[in-house]
Amino acid sequence: MLDGSHEPEAVEAAVERLRSLGYLNDAAWTRHYVEGRRSRGRGTRVLRRELADHGIDPTLAESALDGRDEREAARAAARPRLRSLAGLDRDRRYRRLAGFLARRGFGSDVVASTLRELLDGEPEAAEQS
Repeated sequence: MLDGSHEPEAVEAAVERLRSLGYLNDAAWTRHYVEGRRSRGRGTRVLRRELADHGIDPTLAESALDGRDEREAARAAARPRLRSLAGLDRDRRYRRLAGFLARRGFGSDVVASTLRELLDGEPEAAEQS
């Protein structure tokens, strides 16, 4: 048909063919998305929302996110940002980095432990003045 419409049976057959060839595989796509470059620097909360925005079933999303090391992802996101905040006092770095990680979808427990780990041993703000 030249008008762009297609018979429903032809569409279903094409979709089934794509599935059988592995081109339409939500589980594989979801795993690829969660493990890929796009997800680096993002917390589970943001990834869950992004997957939902892509129409991924919540059960499938949870399966792909299961076993993800949230703390390692937070550390990886925080390190470059922390370097860019090097000229600021410790309290200001703490606040800015906490906000940065929270906006990236990391939970407060992950944010707090990541900041303790990365800022541990640094001099307090009063000592830097």
